[in-house]
Amino acid sequence: MTKQIICFILLVCSTFSLAQNVSDFKYIIIPEKFSEFDKNEYRMNYHLMRLLGEKKYEILNANPSEWPEEVQKNSCLALNSDILKGKKFLKNKVELLFTDCQGKEIDRLEGISNEKSYAVGYPDALKNAVQSLRISFPKELDYQPKTTTIPTVPTPEIKTQGNISENSWIDSGIEFQNDGQSIILTEQKDGSFILIDKNTSSIFAQLKPSSKKSVYHVTISDPSGNYHTIGFYEDQNLTIEFKTKDNQFSAKSYKRKP
Repeated sequence: MTKQIICFILLVCSTFSLAQNVSDFKYIIIPEKFSEFDKNEYRMNYHLMRLLGEKKYEILNANPSEWPEEVQKNSCLALNSDILKGKKFLKNKVELLFTDCQGKEIDRLEGISNEKSYAVGYPDALKNAVQSLRISFPKELDYQPKTTTIPTVPTPEIKTQGNISENSWIDSGIEFQNDGQSIILTEQKDGSFILIDKNTSSIFAQLKPSSKKSVYHVTISDPSGNYHTIGFYEDQNLTIEFKTKDNQFSAKSYKRKP
């Protein structure tokens, strides 16, 4: 009987040792759109990206061509994330779901907020859900390599309209500033905007309206390769999410010059 008990304990311990935790992973993929939220709704993508970054996870977008080489060779090194809406009377509730490359659920975290406004309550509930998540402490993962087919995606371009001189773009635009940097936001005929570095008079970004008010699809011109991101423009504030050296995204905000 004693031997049977010992064998049972060893079996249970072995099972738990093989179980994966979210903290075992280094990378987490955030989709362009969550299952039960519209694209960029309540800026949930941005909030999750920021919260996971604080927990030391490396965030990947849904475009495999922008993943690190090791994840392109084995997509099982990254977890997929999703946010679901929960039901709670007079409160906002979300469930943060993590699944592996095989579709297996690794963890499901619940967050509740007393804030009744959706715009405030859902991000607050997400923050509460992430609080219980452990900081990333990557381990060697027991997955067979699973390569990802990288689609050929044309390099995004910034297109300007009309025969307008650079001086006219600057003179007719709105100046924004951040820590000594001045940029000019100029509207084009099709309703899009271009961003110009005032010091160099060079165009470095283009903003195109999305389906959500004040949210824009942004194309950034970068020496290492142009890329897509998102931006937010409303009244006196302009915020762009720029790609960092470690392939994550960081928001930079500009204030309109008085």
